[in-house]
Amino acid sequence: MVIAKNSILLNAEPFGFGPAAAIAAIAAMLQVHNVPLGYIGEDHTHDLQQAIGYRDRYDVSGHGPKTRLRVWREAAQIYGTFMTAMDFAAAEQAQRAGMQVIVYDALSWYWPDIPDAIKKADLYIAQDFYGVRPRVAAEISPHTKTKVVPPIVSCCSSTKQRDVVLLNLGGLQNPIWQEAQAVNYARVMVAAVRSIFPPPQKLRIATSRRIAQALQDPDVKTYGAGEIQTILSRTSLAIMTPGLGNIYDSAAYSIPTVWLPPQ
Repeated sequence: MVIAKNSILLNAEPFGFGPAAAIAAIAAMLQVHNVPLGYIGEDHTHDLQQAIGYRDRYDVSGHGPKTRLRVWREAAQIYGTFMTAMDFAAAEQAQRAGMQVIVYDALSWYWPDIPDAIKKADLYIAQDFYGVRPRVAAEISPHTKTKVVPPIVSCCSSTKQRDVVLLNLGGLQNPIWQEAQAVNYARVMVAAVRSIFPPPQKLRIATSRRIAQALQDPDVKTYGAGEIQTILSRTSLAIMTPGLGNIYDSAAYSIPTVWLPPQ
């Protein structure tokens, strides 16, 4: 039995921090309207959800098909709607569990072929970008109710105290390379940036929880969505992985930015 007609189970693709950051921002908006929320996801996607008051959290990291099926059936008894940021496999699981499905997609312009999960969704929310509107009209709208929205960026009020250099390594974890490679990349970049900005410069280094644990460096931390917004508002220079979410944050906060080489 669903606890509330408008209850929503949220999810993000475990690829970098962009999808998880977008869902955290959406969750904050929904909380203002007292929507009952839960979260289901894998690995580092949980890192940015810590400050969100979710009623339930389901961690399916490393779970096999049978365990995942059990978790999905349990969640479907509680949540009537599932919303994901680009985790199309999870969308298909939710559809099989009988839930209404909303897909938020920052990469509508990118996909060579439109995933079936999008065509079967109850609502498709596409982030605007070059070519998105005509593509949505031609390839998606005939199948699915759609809405094109501006980039989802959560801004804090600006401050005159711009005294922080930010090294943002939030986009390193993805299925394309091994975690050990991501850790080595992070270690090299931390050492390089430290050599350029030694104390007393205020250097903030942000990354996922597992990479921070592997580096065992007290200055390398995982920040919640609200914490990173505060840091961005005080950042005079950012050095960041070149994900689309980071690009939008850099623009929204008017931060001079050095983009790191692709991993």
